[in-house]
Amino acid sequence: DSNQAHHLWLRQDKLIQTAILASVEPTLASMVATAASSRAAWNSLHTAYACRLSMHRDHQARDRKIRSNINL
Repeated sequence: DSNQAHHLWLRQDKLIQTAILASVEPTLASMVATAASSRAAWNSLHTAYACRLSMHRDHQARDRKIRSNINL
């Protein structure tokens, strides 16, 4: 029955979302907990970490530039 299969899928999706929630740092927990699905949670985390990584790389580049200017 398709309704039973859908119910099983929803239950599995919620279990996956709960596993993701258990593995993230507290500052990101609300993002995962309020997501509509495990895929939405994963995509939100991907975006958040991509932004953090980009900011980290920008800071590294800025720091290298400052250090090179100091060493002139």
